[in-house]
Amino acid sequence: MNEYVSLDTYKYFIDAYFNMSYRWNDLEMTINDFFELEKKEEVEKLLEEVNIIKKIDDWEYLRKINIETAEIYYDEARNKEFIQIVIDVLSKKLKD
Repeated sequence: MNEYVSLDTYKYFIDAYFNMSYRWNDLEMTINDFFELEKKEEVEKLLEEVNIIKKIDDWEYLRKINIETAEIYYDEARNKEFIQIVIDVLSKKLKD
């Protein structure tokens, strides 16, 4: 992943909203909280950043960010699933 790609909103989301003690099913609830509590610009920025993450496809770099930011120790498959859920839920919310 390029160093100049900012993932500040993604880092903020996982640090402030996502908690490792949540059950996996609570991820959608967490995304909904972010959607409802943050400005639309921030929601759009998060969606843009997770789409960038998916396109760049550097899952080891994402794992490093997750660990350093919020001590999330997901493997590549789990990270891909996490990112896809965030994309799906935010895309749907922004369409509504």
